[in-house]
This record gives sequence, structure tokens and C-alpha cells, in this order.
Amino acid sequence: MGTGGPTSGDGWGSCAQGERFWQIVKDSRVGAFGAIAMVIGILGQTLLAHELFLLGSWQVLIFAPIAGRVAAVVLGGLGDAPEASTQGRLFLQGATRSTIMVQTALTVVTGFFLCGFLPTVYTALLCAFLLWSFLRLAKVQGGINGDFLGAAVVGGELTAMLAYLM
Repeated sequence: MGTGGPTSGDGWGSCAQGERFWQIVKDSRVGAFGAIAMVIGILGQTLLAHELFLLGSWQVLIFAPIAGRVAAVVLGGLGDAPEASTQGRLFLQGATRSTIMVQTALTVVTGFFLCGFLPTVYTALLCAFLLWSFLRLAKVQGGINGDFLGAAVVGGELTAMLAYLM
């Protein structure tokens, strides 16, 4: 799931907390839960994109990356970075209230234009649940970093594709 999904998956799956969680997340080796996260991300994107192409709904593949990026911006604006975070902290500083509002509005308009009303609403609802789950984990672990943001991007892309097919 993006650059951060495998390591975030390993950290989440380990049930570790605090410093041990961050050691697992920062470890570049991919464990079992990281591999599962990668398979779900890559296979999910492949299968959903295949279905969208069969339907002739290629426009969703334009909207999905937009939805994924705005998911990361919203997550960044709602979360806090742990002390050791570097790039994630820089991203979070740019995720201001006005940035979130503008990016979300542009994404909703784009979604309505490319996908229609219901798929855009479904995307928003699914992304809200995804972000809520990331924020719950971040609260327990003391913040979010770039790995969380990468996972939010891929998760947002998957939700947009799935929402269109619902």
C-alpha cells in the first residue's frame, strides 16, 4: 500500500505499542502483515481497475488518485506527528484547515463530474471510515508519519474505485 503500507501493516499487525511500534514501522524489511498489506493494495487496485475498464469507466481511474491524495491531506491535518517523524512532520505542517477545505472541495467537484453523485458520496463515507481507523491507531501510538500517509493514499484510491462499483 504505497510506500508506507507494508511497514504500517507490520506495525499494526504486531500489536506493539510505543517505541517498539515505531521501530517496526521504520524497519525497511517487510514482514507477514506488510506483505498482506501489499497484496491487498496491489491486487485490490488491479482487480478494481480491471472491472472499471470492463465497464468502460476509465474516468474513475482519474478520480481515484485524487481521492487518495486528499485522504492523505485530511489525515495529515487531523493527526499529529511523533517526535521522530521527519518528512511526515513537514507534510502535516502543510495540511492546514484551509488546505483541507480547498482540496476536499476540489475533490468532491471532480468526483461529481467524473463519477456522479452517489459514487462520490460513497467514496467520502468509505474514506471517512478509513481515516477514522488510522486516527485511532495514531492516537494509541502517539502520532502519524509518512508511512501512515502512504497507506492513506492507497486506501483512498481503493475506496474510490470500490465506491464506484457499489
